[in-house]
Amino acid sequence: MKALELSQRTLAVVDDDVYDWLHHWNWSITKVSPKLRYARRLMVHPTLSKQVFVYLHKIIAGVSEDFSVRFRDGNPLNIQRENLCILDGRRQEITWDGSRCESLFAGVVWDKYHGLWKAHIKGLTVGHFVTEFDAALAYNGKVRELFGNDVEVNNMEAVCQRR
Repeated sequence: MKALELSQRTLAVVDDDVYDWLHHWNWSITKVSPKLRYARRLMVHPTLSKQVFVYLHKIIAGVSEDFSVRFRDGNPLNIQRENLCILDGRRQEITWDGSRCESLFAGVVWDKYHGLWKAHIKGLTVGHFVTEFDAALAYNGKVRELFGNDVEVNNMEAVCQRR
C-alpha cells in the first residue's frame, strides 16, 4: 500500500499497483459532512465537454455513478481494493466478480440502515459494529454465553487467512 497525497496535507491509502497511475494528477479532499471526506479531482468529461469531479474510490472500483461504494472499515480515505464493497442501484452488495457480497462469518450481516456490521442469533440482535471482525467476535461470545462452550463458533483465524 502507498499513500497518495491530497490537498490540505491529507493522505489517501491506495494499492501499490494503482499508485503510479494516480499520483500524477492533483487530488483534492472534499468534506461531505464533518466526519466524511472523499478524494476527488476535476477533469473534463469526454462526452459532455464540461468539467466534472471524479471520485478516487469510484475510479479504483471501476464503477459509474449508477453504483455506490462502501468502505468496509468506514474510512473513505482507505481506498485499497480490499476495503471497497460495491453496491448496485438497488443497494445490493456485489463483489469484483459481480456476485453478491456477504460476510464470511456466521451470524454477521451488513446493516444498510445503520451503516454498520450487525451480529445476530436467530432474530436476536447482539449489536452493531464498525468492523466485520468485531461483529463476529461478539457473535462468538454471545453464542457461547447462550449455548455453552461446546457449540461451534466462527473460526476467526481460518476466515482471516482466506481473505
